[in-house]
Amino acid sequence: MSKPLIAIVGRPNVGKSMLFNKIIGRRLSIVEDTPGVTRDRIYGESDWNGRKFRLVDTGGIEPNTDNQILAFMREQAQIAIDNANVIIFVTDIKTGMTAADQEVAGMLQRSKKPIVLAVNMFRSIPSLEKPGASVLDEFYWLNKHDPNYSLCRATVNRGQDAHTDGKFNLSQKGCMEIVKLFMTPDEDLYDKTIEDVFDDEVFSSTFWLYWRTMFAFENWHSALEMKLYFQRFIHHIAGLPDFSALKFTRYNQYESLILPMKKYLEEAGVDFQFGVEVTNVLFDIKGGKKVATAIECKVKGVEQGIVLAENDLVFVTNGSCTEGPLSTGRR
Repeated sequence: MSKPLIAIVGRPNVGKSMLFNKIIGRRLSIVEDTPGVTRDRIYGESDWNGRKFRLVDTGGIEPNTDNQILAFMREQAQIAIDNANVIIFVTDIKTGMTAADQEVAGMLQRSKKPIVLAVNMFRSIPSLEKPGASVLDEFYWLNKHDPNYSLCRATVNRGQDAHTDGKFNLSQKGCMEIVKLFMTPDEDLYDKTIEDVFDDEVFSSTFWLYWRTMFAFENWHSALEMKLYFQRFIHHIAGLPDFSALKFTRYNQYESLILPMKKYLEEAGVDFQFGVEVTNVLFDIKGGKKVATAIECKVKGVEQGIVLAENDLVFVTNGSCTEGPLSTGRR
């Protein structure tokens, strides 16, 4: 059986080659801030959850150009799209959706291929400490030069090595319970806990010890969140026994990620308001459509209301990420 081909495409200078190098685990494709550096298709191989695949990096697509080199790059990208089984469409949050992005999106939709949208976010956010570097650069450099791992994953009897030895100790039945959860539709898990879908075949395994200590799960937590975590982190399963799956920022995540993003957004005109307690969101429900119309809140203890316009977006998170479903609503 031939290996599936995944094509990475997008307009010039959005981080396609950086993503390509990250996935294949080495610097095969040239990374520069100059459009047109990657002119030909560049191929590599990688694997995910034991399944091998081929990856192709393409030059930036300029849909409408008379430049011979850019036109050649577009032709090479089209060949990659035609041959691909799946397409990763890379965009850059810093510039937002451009006319070129829209043209590329239309080009990909016409291909009728499965498309994954990848937004290059932290690459565009400047480091607070290193001039000319991004937050993503800092994160990548740290974990490349000082990768995380642990020689002892668990202890017993006040500090003695539990000798988990990198094994999951899952029976065939336990493996099938996990696979069944992975394949269960979300709506069938809304009112279920992990105890409803797993038994001692999973709970007594070393795998469950690794999982619950990595992600802070309890047996009575949401089965749906367990499934969503599986889908999000399944490619890190092999790194659970020695913590090599963990990647760290230089400082805590607030100082290393949130503060640079906050500064970047404030410079772009975003207004952050603290000390605000949202007490209710009002909805208008008509014809099977639910639309947020107003936000009720308290600002420094004083009740206020925010009327929402047609193009406003509202994102609501409700509950913790493990104890109950995480819901996001948008207008």
